[in-house]
Amino acid sequence: MKQGNLNIRCTEDYAVLYWDKPAAAPSGAEYTVSLNGEAIGRTDRTHFTIEGLSYGSSFRVDVVSGSYCIGSATLQFGREKRRIDITAAPYFCKGDGHILNTDNLQRAINDCGADDILYVPAGDFLTGALRLHSDLEIYLAKGAVLQGTTNIHDYSPRIPSRFEGTEMRCYSSLLNAGDMNHKTGPNCRNIIIRGRGTICGGGQELARKIIEDERARIKSFLDDNRELVESCENSDTIPGRVRPRLINLSNCENVWISGITLKNGPSWNVHMIYCDDIQTDHCTFVSEGVWNGDGWDPDSSTNCTLFASEFFTGDDAVAIKSGKNPEGNEINRPCAHIRVFDCRSDCGHGIEQNKQHHHSHTIFLVVQNFFFHSNPPDNENYLLRDTNMISFRYHNVNYKCFGSSYLVKFGNTEICDIRKNIINLRMYRRRYVNINAGSTIYEWIGLKKGMTVYESSDCN
Repeated sequence: MKQGNLNIRCTEDYAVLYWDKPAAAPSGAEYTVSLNGEAIGRTDRTHFTIEGLSYGSSFRVDVVSGSYCIGSATLQFGREKRRIDITAAPYFCKGDGHILNTDNLQRAINDCGADDILYVPAGDFLTGALRLHSDLEIYLAKGAVLQGTTNIHDYSPRIPSRFEGTEMRCYSSLLNAGDMNHKTGPNCRNIIIRGRGTICGGGQELARKIIEDERARIKSFLDDNRELVESCENSDTIPGRVRPRLINLSNCENVWISGITLKNGPSWNVHMIYCDDIQTDHCTFVSEGVWNGDGWDPDSSTNCTLFASEFFTGDDAVAIKSGKNPEGNEINRPCAHIRVFDCRSDCGHGIEQNKQHHHSHTIFLVVQNFFFHSNPPDNENYLLRDTNMISFRYHNVNYKCFGSSYLVKFGNTEICDIRKNIINLRMYRRRYVNINAGSTIYEWIGLKKGMTVYESSDCN
């Protein structure tokens, strides 16, 4: 919820707020956060977490930097919710990593109302696909693991989904919310998934089983379309499109994922299709060794915010999608207002915007304070790849690289070659501009048919 210049999300005893850095703020600016006039903390980031206060309490929160007031708002913690412990009666889920808990977990989720919180204690709870509903809060305690199985049959039925820009039926993901429909708005809303635990999928083992099973199922099609198969990235591309994600959000609104580890989806970890108002913060994404193991993928979605998160992915940390022609033009739902800040990618690629999705464009993408560490040599790495960006702002993006790596690519055009530490930027109907990028921070605003570059201060 946005109050003035502050964006606030709050539960019964936990709140996260973030704000924009003022344009005139100096490098290294610090912020003081106060409750009812009393300072409770300082930070050099543009976000702050508050927890451990009384249930149902209300405070005036102020954020200031020096003599400048960033914003003020009312912070209202919710009343204490009834705890539904999945290990207690009548659910008796077992966290031994061996007993399958799908039915009992689904029953607990179904029983969890707006005034309840589904509590997952420490333990390794083996499960297949689960279905979430509106007005649901899930808390994973430290040491809690929702562990997806590697059994294909645990992810039935196939559900309407979208993969690489095309609507199709895919296996159910580990967590599923909403029903996909590009003609309508949200049909599932107000979901919170938070805590200090882990949601872990079946990873590459499940992915391989699904690919081989699908390859056998569509063998005649693959044999009859050898040219199509050969044009793909590899022979797994077509049968691999039916793989589930770790978390699938379709036509959802107001979803908050905070504090947890999201690990080893059999393809992408968090996929948002036709969604609005999705916030993900203070999460760790892990999918090393998973083919197509993206971290966070908004797809024809709006007002999606990601911050204070780390990535160790087998593919893109962030991939922004909006459909592939001709279907993309017909649906015509671009991503809009995507914001990524204060994140770190230590393994995998960086941020990709529609590498293969020719129709689509993103309206207003902001990337701030993103540390990118590339993969080993001989892999193509990048911070951003784009085909049709309407606007893009870039602040304080740091990088380390090895070998042949690029910081920013628009389509197949190399804009920044890190090996030379030079930005090469072609302006439409203008001259080439070469700028030494060694220690200077830039804000780039890219128009649909070109880009303009402006110097700016760094921004958290």
